[in-house]
Amino acid sequence: MHIPVWLGHHIPRVPGGFTLDRSYLSAGLLIPAGTPIHYDDATKVFVPILAHDVIKVADGVATVNASVFGVAPAVGAYAIKVSATDFASNAKAVAITEVKANAENPENLDIKVAIEGLAAGDVIVFSSKSDALPTPNAYLLNDVFLGDIDVNDETAAATGAAVVYNPDGLMIDRTPGAGFKEALSKLIPGVLLKSNV
Repeated sequence: MHIPVWLGHHIPRVPGGFTLDRSYLSAGLLIPAGTPIHYDDATKVFVPILAHDVIKVADGVATVNASVFGVAPAVGAYAIKVSATDFASNAKAVAITEVKANAENPENLDIKVAIEGLAAGDVIVFSSKSDALPTPNAYLLNDVFLGDIDVNDETAAATGAAVVYNPDGLMIDRTPGAGFKEALSKLIPGVLLKSNV
């Protein structure tokens, strides 16, 4: 948290603020500022794009960098491969059948999931739902950290602000969208994407 990603003194945001989709409520979840999201102006709900870099794939097990969001997907959740250049909102979601910490690096996870053609360097997104992943249409302005939230409490919630325009820029390589920034530049053209170099 608190890693600066936004450039400029005033970052415009979509009026009104949004509530995190309840299916993503999970104790310990961190959604960093700059994470790509899909917001719905009618329902005032946002869905985060929980993108993970694939480090290696062997025998149907994908090892992913899980240090960003702070929580592991549950068995029975879904993984979707996204394209680096053309985000595939209709990509097939595949059920996760096993999750465990990587033996060599506990910050990584070994995810058993049968995604055809998955390879090191790809990006997969975890979702609690089996339907198509919503296409990103904004970036999260602020960090969202759920800590020890009681997800069974009907009043449990988290809020965030959506950014669709910032000509000063977003340091995209410091965000979970780094692995598909070319696709994001097409989907959210009002935010200038800058690299760390």
